[in-house]
Amino acid sequence: MIVVYGSTGLVGKAVCDEAQRTGHQVIGLSRTKNNKCDESIEIDFLDYECLVKTTEELISRSNIPKAFVFCHRARISSSLAEADSLLQSTGIDIYPYLALHQALKTTKRKSPLNIVTVTSNAAFRFAQDVNYLYHITKHAQVAASFALSLAPSSLDVFSNVVSFGEAIDHSKQDHDPYHQKLFNTLSRCSSDRPMPTIKNVAKTAVILCNASSFGLCGQTLVIDAGLSGITQESIVRLLTRDTVD
Repeated sequence: MIVVYGSTGLVGKAVCDEAQRTGHQVIGLSRTKNNKCDESIEIDFLDYECLVKTTEELISRSNIPKAFVFCHRARISSSLAEADSLLQSTGIDIYPYLALHQALKTTKRKSPLNIVTVTSNAAFRFAQDVNYLYHITKHAQVAASFALSLAPSSLDVFSNVVSFGEAIDHSKQDHDPYHQKLFNTLSRCSSDRPMPTIKNVAKTAVILCNASSFGLCGQTLVIDAGLSGITQESIVRLLTRDTVD
């Protein structure tokens, strides 16, 4: 059994589909129901008491979940003052981890538990065109995820992260000209390797749901066709050469 937070988002739905395809039962938690899940729980991620109660109930089930996958994300509000927007978005991103931390402290169960956080690479590599608050909350989310593996608990907790950059959504038949040009340019920068898809990201997340079986903990798997290993200078030279030519 796998619990997926943010089960109605683009990545969350893909993770649910991949988990079911590989034979797992899936419990989805989100603001609205995902009726394709084996069980779907509608929940407000800002309602901390409800999150704690729901998480403790999941941990106490006779069939204890083998993994909690966090795919949920806050939307940075432009209608709120920056400080208020930060508080709101941090609550949405972090409360589910706090609720799980509370459940881990109180349970007496004995079992391995895998935690998988799926997030953008803004948590590790700063981007000039990304909202300042988004960088803050993504870094906090990764820290909260890794720290859960260090929290005292009767459960053996293994926590890992899937970090992805641009990823193609193949559920769309056509991409707008901007994104199509972006994907084509990024593919050239990665030695003509195709850019990863949302399905690639989901597959990696589901593999990490079994990380306890091979002792993997505290690791970040980057899904970006190798772009993060290429120097910025070489990318700039390539794009400049293309423009001049």
